[in-house]
Amino acid sequence: MFLTEPLESRRLLSISWPPFYEFDGNAGKEPSSLVQDAAGDFFGVTYNDNTDEGSNIFELPVNSTIPNIILHFPGGDSEGPNNLLIDTNGNLFGIAEFAGTSSDTIFEIPHGQTSPVTLVSDEQTQISQIGRASCRESV
Repeated sequence: MFLTEPLESRRLLSISWPPFYEFDGNAGKEPSSLVQDAAGDFFGVTYNDNTDEGSNIFELPVNSTIPNIILHFPGGDSEGPNNLLIDTNGNLFGIAEFAGTSSDTIFEIPHGQTSPVTLVSDEQTQISQIGRASCRESV
C-alpha cells in the first residue's frame, strides 16, 4: 500500500511521556548507561550529585518513581563508572577508578548486592584503553 496524499497534509502523532524521575542532583545528574533487568527494574549511572559532586549507580525499581543508590563514587578521588552492562542473572558490570587508586577496575555488583567485586584491575593488566573501548562497542 502506498500513501498518495502529500506529506504536508499528513498529521504527525505526538506523544508526551511524563518523566519517571527528575534527576535534580540528589541522586545525581546526567543519567546515562541505562540497562534493564528481567524484572523490569532500570539501572544506570549519574554524575555530579549534590553531596560531593560524585557519581552513583542507581536502581529504579519497576512501579517506582524514586531511584535507590546502589553504589556511590566520591567526587574528586574516583572516576565514576562507564557503560554499565547487565547479564541474564541481573549482575551489573562496569569500569571505574575507585577512590585511593589510580588504576581502572572492571567490577561486578552481584544481583541484590550493593558492594562491588573487583574482577580485574589495571595493576593486573592494561585495561584502561582496551577495556573501555570494548565496553563502548558492546553497548
